[in-house]
Amino acid sequence: MYEYNDKELGKIIVKPDTRAKRIIARRKGEYIQLTVPFGFTPKRLPSLLDDMRHR
Repeated sequence: MYEYNDKELGKIIVKPDTRAKRIIARRKGEYIQLTVPFGFTPKRLPSLLDDMRHR
């Protein structure tokens, strides 16, 4: 599990899970929790957040 801070979205906690088949985003009070498949690399996070901003 690791943390990422974004200017617009705030604190984001990334939680790898071996059972996850896709990326799941949940709002947990003051932060966003991302459950990601086990092979997810932190390098993909900025592009993922750009895609999520439009939602």
